Amino acid sequence: MSEPVTLTFPDGRSLPVESGTPAEDALRAWEPGHAGEWLAALLDGRPIDLRRPIESSGHLAPLSFADRAGREILQHSAAHLVAKALVEAVPEALPTVGPPTDEGFFYDFDVRPLTPEDLDRVRANMRKSVAAREAFVRHEVTRAEAERRFATNPYKLRYLRDIPPGEPVSYYATGDWADLCRGPHVPDTGWLAGTHLLGFSAITPEGREGATTLQRIRGVGFPTEAALKEFLRLRSEAEARDHRALGQKLELFTFFDESPGFPAILPNGIVVFRELERFVREHLAEAGYGEIRTPLLWAQSVYETSGHWAHYQDNMFLTVVDDRTFGWKPMNCPGSMLIFRSRARSYRELPLRYA
Repeated sequence: MSEPVTLTFPDGRSLPVESGTPAEDALRAWEPGHAGEWLAALLDGRPIDLRRPIESSGHLAPLSFADRAGREILQHSAAHLVAKALVEAVPEALPTVGPPTDEGFFYDFDVRPLTPEDLDRVRANMRKSVAAREAFVRHEVTRAEAERRFATNPYKLRYLRDIPPGEPVSYYATGDWADLCRGPHVPDTGWLAGTHLLGFSAITPEGREGATTLQRIRGVGFPTEAALKEFLRLRSEAEARDHRALGQKLELFTFFDESPGFPAILPNGIVVFRELERFVREHLAEAGYGEIRTPLLWAQSVYETSGHWAHYQDNMFLTVVDDRTFGWKPMNCPGSMLIFRSRARSYRELPLRYA
């Protein structure tokens, strides 16, 4: 029998378990009531698979979709699901990289231009994989073994060379498909029923002039179809309220390529703008604020004194007049401070409210 190890859990309790016990079994011994919510685990702050054997004592905690790290793991697993489905639909496709993002995930492929029909086949393959609940199985291998395994994919070989010496080399197998990856992943594809493809586009890798154009598939993942439906409902409502679309539809403002980022406000927009001004002025007056206006252009010395120059100069619009550097103000506070400093003031004037 193997020697026991001691695990400490989020509530401070400690339990002895046999060395080699899977993380999920150890978590069930601690708190069996929420096992259906766990996607992965944290061992001493490091994400691991639920099936990973625990070999030494430490702090163990579950990860669910409510945790940022848990959401990233699920999105990453969803990216693998999409890659597997695309390779099944288009066998000549070469998967490159598929990370989680703040909005979901993407996966890039070296493949001919994709079509909507290709994505229909990908969706069908995804549904089959989810229904089969194919396990994500981790394999730690030598570099030589990984090179043989991914010999036909130059992108994976490049990523393999980037793995620092001494760091484990691993890949994950899902069904008969495998991807070079450090993980972790959700236990199986059944967790990915709420995966939705958002679209596809052609991209050129940044910083690689002359590089092959890749096809990027974007998507988002949820642990249940119900959670996905709620996301799509909220997304649809947000699109209906998109100020960019409403501004054009209601003739409030428009944009020109000749002045990117700056709206041209139309007559209907001016009506809204003036009404908002009136509303704000009423509330500022009620709160005892005096209205001021500060110059749009200030000398560099003002921003150096305020401390903004060191942090914001690269993002400021600068101009030189009579050998002096001026910047369009990116904020109001330096001008407000100069107004305050423009004359001696009594403590009886405080607090001084300007807007």
